[in-house]
Amino acid sequence: MPPALARAVIGDRAAPPSKASGAGGRLAIGAPDATRLMVLAFALCAFVAAAFCPQMLWDADTLWHIMTGDWMLAHRQVVAADPFSYSMPGHPWVDLEWLSEVLMAPIYGLGGWSGVDLVFGLAIGVLTWILTSELARKLPPFSCAAAIFMALACTTQSWLARPHLIALPILALWTVQLLRAREAARAPPLWLWPVMVVWANLHGSFLFGLALTGPFALEALLDAQPEGRLEVVRGWGLFGAGALVASLITPHGLDGLIYPIRLVTMSTLPDVSEWQSENFTRFTPFEMSLLATLFILLYRGVKIPIVRLITLLGLLHLTLHETRHQMVLAVAGTLLLADPIGKALTGETPVIRLPRLSAVARYGILGAMAVVFAGAAAIRMAVPASLTNGPTAPIAAFAHVPEALRRQPVLNEYGFGGYLIFNHVPTFIDGRQDMYGDAFVDGFVKAKANAPRLEALLARYHVRWTILGADDPAVQLMDQFPGWKRLYADKWAVVHVKTGA
Repeated sequence: MPPALARAVIGDRAAPPSKASGAGGRLAIGAPDATRLMVLAFALCAFVAAAFCPQMLWDADTLWHIMTGDWMLAHRQVVAADPFSYSMPGHPWVDLEWLSEVLMAPIYGLGGWSGVDLVFGLAIGVLTWILTSELARKLPPFSCAAAIFMALACTTQSWLARPHLIALPILALWTVQLLRAREAARAPPLWLWPVMVVWANLHGSFLFGLALTGPFALEALLDAQPEGRLEVVRGWGLFGAGALVASLITPHGLDGLIYPIRLVTMSTLPDVSEWQSENFTRFTPFEMSLLATLFILLYRGVKIPIVRLITLLGLLHLTLHETRHQMVLAVAGTLLLADPIGKALTGETPVIRLPRLSAVARYGILGAMAVVFAGAAAIRMAVPASLTNGPTAPIAAFAHVPEALRRQPVLNEYGFGGYLIFNHVPTFIDGRQDMYGDAFVDGFVKAKANAPRLEALLARYHVRWTILGADDPAVQLMDQFPGWKRLYADKWAVVHVKTGA
């Protein structure tokens, strides 16, 4: 890296608090200062990028989440047993994301796929606003922008219309409040308890909130003077106990707390791409961000408190082990590193400063951003979004299946399950891997690569048709089975039917 560019990236420092700010750095009422405008601009850009991201609808789980929400609203109860498959009908199901699904169903019902894109784009915008607001307190403008860019880059692979995106802003808010509690040498605010109640009903990532509380409490205890340790234990202990109790206020109670832990111990999780390890054979935004962060930490000699360092290494371990945790590292890790990096930059000659703007200019920029936001939202709703034929939505293949045959037992690709549920077809398997369990999933995976096992599976479940991925090894086996024929094939899916079906 050229010296000039290195100075531009890591040599700037945070600007002093604005004179328009009140005590504690709070902005006074009036025209937003340049920092606040920067925060809003980043959030607006992230919202627009996410709201118009085609990838948002590329996950089959989105479909069964919406249908689950529809089922719960129609039956006026939280789902507790499988209502969708024919292979395990009525099997107990601990649905940790029930509240997200109850929200997703009317969003789709009222706004269609454009409405889904808009709301999940807003979730990314809120996440960016929370992150940037905190980073702007500790990092200079250019460093803040670089940190936000790398953090969001690491989350883009998770920009899918699923409950985890609704929970990400809560993870950011929770982490920010833990950090601010440590800065003020106090326990976190008790209003986070109801936040935990909501989080625990939205998504299983609430466990990260509980887990992060422990290291911060330990750090507070280690930093306290001997005479103040009892107060630390009392304050953080009360908060932690209350947060734990709040996490149990769900339809599932203790099962809701234990279930995510059982999930991560499933032996068949690596069969699903998001539970696989990071692939470093190709250059990814995560590798770019990881290398850039390591460079900054080493070049600037950033000193990270020991407890936070161990926490960061733990998050990194989870991320390297399972790619789905990149978004957690991107959010929590960025917030944990902001203060140490900001302190390492103190005293450097600033390279880039935010411009000083008149009140008229600031109001003008704020108004322009409001217009852009309203315009982008209007365009998003006016321009229809739709599912596209692909690896999670076999639209063309399914269209060739006769109506009468759709009511017969099917052997389907794991990734096609959501689309079948969305079209009211009972599935053999779908994205609810935790409900099906290791034994069922393992038997399904092994059967697709073994002719005798596959024939036995077809016979056991009285399968009359199959819809499998074009590159699935089971397709070649199906071609050779007597009494079966291809009905349709394209580059995404192949349909076989039992002769006479």
